[in-house]
Amino acid sequence: MFAARLARELRKIGFTYLACETFDEHLSARPAAITGDMGFYSREPMYAGFLRSALRDGWTFVGYDTHAEAATQLERNRLREVGAARNIMDKVFAGDPKAKVFVYVGYGHAMKQKEANGDGWKSLATLLREGQGSEPLTIDQATMVARGDARVDHPQYRATMRRLAPAQPIVLKAAAGGYAVLAGVPGGYDMQVFHPDETALNKDGRPLWMERQAGLRPHPVPLTLLPASGRRLVQAYHIEDGDQAVPADQVLVEAGKPAPAFMLPNGQFRYGHEE
Repeated sequence: MFAARLARELRKIGFTYLACETFDEHLSARPAAITGDMGFYSREPMYAGFLRSALRDGWTFVGYDTHAEAATQLERNRLREVGAARNIMDKVFAGDPKAKVFVYVGYGHAMKQKEANGDGWKSLATLLREGQGSEPLTIDQATMVARGDARVDHPQYRATMRRLAPAQPIVLKAAAGGYAVLAGVPGGYDMQVFHPDETALNKDGRPLWMERQAGLRPHPVPLTLLPASGRRLVQAYHIEDGDQAVPADQVLVEAGKPAPAFMLPNGQFRYGHEE
């Protein structure tokens, strides 16, 4: 949800293009709806909700991801970054050199490097910096998060939560200026986001962050959807969405056990299920 909230604010200051790792290179710049065939990650309801919001806010989508054929996985990885950077350069900066672009990617794709890895791999962020000739602002929001078990959380994350207990995502300022990046390759990221620890479940059986950060509200699963035996995946769809839509939310329910609630935005919904 941090990405969705960030995108909303970036749009207000003139950012126009949204390039997401889930989009392949053939995606329309202005799709009519968010559907399950748009990409892999966007089949997940919260990711799809982010894209619905972006579509309403007028973002131009940039499909860039490629999956090149090569003899080795290392070479496929290298060519994927090269192809992604080339697509963004061609689709955005070739026609709009001063474009403001939000590139939403996973992990190392956003890490800036001083030079290629020993196998010749360069990250997407590094290739865009070289191709565009300007310094991208890179943000890591995947390290300083709660994972549901404090024993596997980053120790700097746990220390920060104990000291500050933030109610919203935060970044830390460095004493020498700029921002503190407490984990990862030095110089790889310009900022590191610390997310509140909201992995505990609310009274409706869903993580606290869905209510506190995403602004969603609990809706009980209709009794007609509960199975007489076994388990069932039940889904809530925006009523205006078509057959290929990604659910607004989905939960696994089991006969004889309390059903977790749907967590939904404002609107009207229809329901479905998968056995």
